[in-house]
Amino acid sequence: MLAAKTILIIHSFAVGSVWSTQMESGFIEELEKSGFVGNFESVYFLEEKKDELLQKVDKKRPSAILITGELACEHLVDSLSKKKIPTFFTSVPRTETPQKWLNSDNKNNVTGVFEKTNIEKSLDIIEKIMGKKAKAVGILVGGPLENMKNVALMVKYELRSRPEIILTIEHAEFYEAWKLKLVSLNEQNEVLIPLLPYAMRDSSAGKETDWNEVGTFMKSHVTKPTIGLSRMDCQMERMISISRQPRDFGIQAARMVYDHLVDGITLNHIPIEFIKTFELEINKKEASRLGFTIPEDVASHAKII
Repeated sequence: MLAAKTILIIHSFAVGSVWSTQMESGFIEELEKSGFVGNFESVYFLEEKKDELLQKVDKKRPSAILITGELACEHLVDSLSKKKIPTFFTSVPRTETPQKWLNSDNKNNVTGVFEKTNIEKSLDIIEKIMGKKAKAVGILVGGPLENMKNVALMVKYELRSRPEIILTIEHAEFYEAWKLKLVSLNEQNEVLIPLLPYAMRDSSAGKETDWNEVGTFMKSHVTKPTIGLSRMDCQMERMISISRQPRDFGIQAARMVYDHLVDGITLNHIPIEFIKTFELEINKKEASRLGFTIPEDVASHAKII
């Protein structure tokens, strides 16, 4: 039997968040399935308690640390690297702190799994359905700017191999303004990427957005194919969505941790990866409403709803 080791999991997301709970369960279950024997402890990162958390790390000296999300990653990676504790993360490539390890020799005791929207693949699928290449793509970011703007930057980064595309990025903090900008982008572009947070308000003092109302508005005012980035998006009348599931991040990170703690592979030989698993959904009714037929080779690789 393998010797027990201690792994500390540090979450950026709020207590009870689906991203935290599912990522952690996928991580632990994958390690245990592989025969790993270990003790797991999870904590939630608070910026004002950073020093207290680092003191806890010094006291416990875990065998490895998993950081989930960009907030904790930004604040902890450098400090943990200096402590020479093997650190793994699931984060986004926009985060400045781990970004430098993407093209480095990775001698900093850090590796992990980066998020990816896979928007280039989404656009390829949309273009197959359209039967032509898209020349103009509009991205509309809703909600607090700091929370959502980086998603748009990720999309822009991933579309860098398509310099011929005219990419327009707009932002609206509240839903009423978001609707107006969506109508405008619909007139100017061939493909739309409308992004909404889960709790967007109608106005500064208004109620949270009703998702059924979003779908109704989309059907009434959008005449161009749309791409979503979550499971909920096709239910809100996006034509297609490619989503990443938190559990898959945990599973992919667990395999890296196993390679290091069990097989003895050093972190500088475990390269940073992008998330590999995606789920493609296509809203058949929305495609039909827009006058498109889904090709068989596309439908065979998708969940049709």
